[in-house]
Amino acid sequence: MAKGAALLAWATERRRLVLTHDRQTIPKYADERIRSQRPMPGVIVVSDTMSISEEVEALTIHLECGAGEDFENVVTFLP
Repeated sequence: MAKGAALLAWATERRRLVLTHDRQTIPKYADERIRSQRPMPGVIVVSDTMSISEEVEALTIHLECGAGEDFENVVTFLP
C-alpha cells in the first residue's frame, strides 16, 4: 500500500482530518477512496505559498465554522 493510501486508512480508522501541503498524491488517494465509497475523514490541502499566520487563520475559520461530518469525503483546497 502506498504511503498516501496508508495515511488515509490510518486517519479513517481514527476519525482524523488530514492536513497536507501535498497537492499531488493525497488528493488522488482521497478521490480513490471517495469513488470506491470507502469512508474518508476529509483532507485539507494548504498551499505551501501561504504564510503560517495565513494558514492558521484559514484553518481556524474552516474548523470553527464546520462540524466533523462537514469534512467527511471532501477534499478542500486552501489557496
